[in-house]
Amino acid sequence: MSNLSRIAGSFVIVLGAYCAYAMTVVPLIEPSEDVRRRVETTSQDTRLAQTVVDRQAADLARLFPPGTLQIEEPIILQNDRVKLLIGGYEPDREGNMVMTPCAIVFLPEADDPTAPERFERAVVLEAPEGAVLEFDEPFDIGRASMGQPVGGRLRGPVTIRGAGRPGTPDDDLLIVTSNVYLDLRRNNRRIWTREAVQFRYGPHFGAGRDLQIHLLPGDDADIKQESGQGPKIAGLELFELAHLERLHLSLPDRDASADAGPLLTAEP
Repeated sequence: MSNLSRIAGSFVIVLGAYCAYAMTVVPLIEPSEDVRRRVETTSQDTRLAQTVVDRQAADLARLFPPGTLQIEEPIILQNDRVKLLIGGYEPDREGNMVMTPCAIVFLPEADDPTAPERFERAVVLEAPEGAVLEFDEPFDIGRASMGQPVGGRLRGPVTIRGAGRPGTPDDDLLIVTSNVYLDLRRNNRRIWTREAVQFRYGPHFGAGRDLQIHLLPGDDADIKQESGQGPKIAGLELFELAHLERLHLSLPDRDASADAGPLLTAEP
């Protein structure tokens, strides 16, 4: 056989082997265009999910710094008004949810729901021994969805805290009490307890009992009154102690307040 014939025969064998490789092995090694698109989409979803997780972690670190209630591996439920962190849950006979431990975060309204200042001005209720809460819509843990809390009771020791104006602690609020009740239906929007209370408001502090806190309604209050759902909460409106036992007021010194005029005035 001539060299040309041998070369031609070898070429045919190599070509046949390559065609078999291209038809059988390559499709198994190289993904199709659809597979590549799915991989790219999955990667984008993974990056987006990681971004959401990172933002959630940053929000929680801002809301629950060291020294506040720390719930290990919490179940987190939220809507545009409330963030709820719980360790476990079960329904009671009345259809309410028993959650232990429990932290409730009322978020003020904002054009950007992810704005950092929204979390800095949140009102936080911490109940290490749990809470019994009633919702205006069915509670669906499977879908991680909930309605608005419209009533309930925080059991045992309770801490209530909220930040005031950004950049200053002068009107930050901290309350330590127990057995706190919530009524957020229609025009109520109040938190109260008959138990002993210790509080700090900016530099001022005191103690007493029979506490009532009225929450400032959001822009949709009138709409929600008609539907029966709890309104949005814009912040704290009123803090009242019916029985004041001790009060310490930190007043500015005379030199610092000389230009501001007298603190109290009286007509002759």
